[in-house]
Amino acid sequence: MARSPVLNTAGAESEDLMCDSVKCYICLNPFEKQTVGSLENCQHVFCLECILQWSQCCSYL
Repeated sequence: MARSPVLNTAGAESEDLMCDSVKCYICLNPFEKQTVGSLENCQHVFCLECILQWSQCCSYL
């Protein structure tokens, strides 16, 4: 049975991130001042809207 992804949003804002990621790994759009999210076991950062949509339609092992 596939588990649901654990999302880490914690109200992070893209402008506060200190990482190499300057774009969402789902839509590939550059981050602007927006809320972002990541998976619990992943260092990639995504647009909050993208990661929420992904979590609703994709299986996670």
